Amino acid sequence: MSKPPFTPGPWRAADNHGCRQIKAKKSGEHKQGQWYYEVACTPGLSDDDEDKANARLIAAAPDLHEALDWLLACVLADPASEVHPDDKEERLILACGAARTALAKANGQ
Repeated sequence: MSKPPFTPGPWRAADNHGCRQIKAKKSGEHKQGQWYYEVACTPGLSDDDEDKANARLIAAAPDLHEALDWLLACVLADPASEVHPDDKEERLILACGAARTALAKANGQ
């Protein structure tokens, strides 16, 4: 899997005066609970539930990207490779777990 060109995750959504900021942790040393970079901000829609859902989806983007990357690597693996079929199945199960976790984050669960 290649390193994505966007700000690495994890990202989280936080309320900020009527809109939702999506923030990423600064790399390197930091105190627990501190978030530094704003990577996006929702507009503060009149439908607050929809606005929160949009922010959660944006915040889950790095997790969704990683899960899809992992799933594609498993599905498109060269059948002639030296990876034992049991290993491929186990990797696919783990990749599906990552996808479920990312979708749960996007859905606010």
